[in-house]
Amino acid sequence: MAMASSGGCTITGIVVASSSAGSTAAAPGDAATTMDERRLKRRLSNRESARRTRARKQQQVNDLEAEAEALRRRNDGVAEAVRAAARCLAAVEAENAVLRARALELGARLAGLLQCLLPSADCGMASSITASPADMMYAYTYY
Repeated sequence: MAMASSGGCTITGIVVASSSAGSTAAAPGDAATTMDERRLKRRLSNRESARRTRARKQQQVNDLEAEAEALRRRNDGVAEAVRAAARCLAAVEAENAVLRARALELGARLAGLLQCLLPSADCGMASSITASPADMMYAYTYY
């Protein structure tokens, strides 16, 4: 490998001849040099293209890893929200059960009081209420 600067340029230690503007015919040795020059340029171009392809692929991998991590964090947040909603649901269901039991207890108590207020009941009181206990219970029933 010779390095020369007269009439050509050096690319990675290999002399590449430059074509002169006024020449009309190339010598047989010049054709081989031109082929070598093209081969070298193509090789360098392919290396650069491969480097860009690897860099692009690595960037895609990095982007996908970042997106996967963001989705994992989002999934964790949604899972925690579901657990919190389940805890609230359990608390509301427990409170609802207590309130239903209390409503039944108060309904039974009301029915007993209404029985005492009816004229036919023997509670020791006189009353002028003529409605049936079922009708009166309906007015105080909570759904």
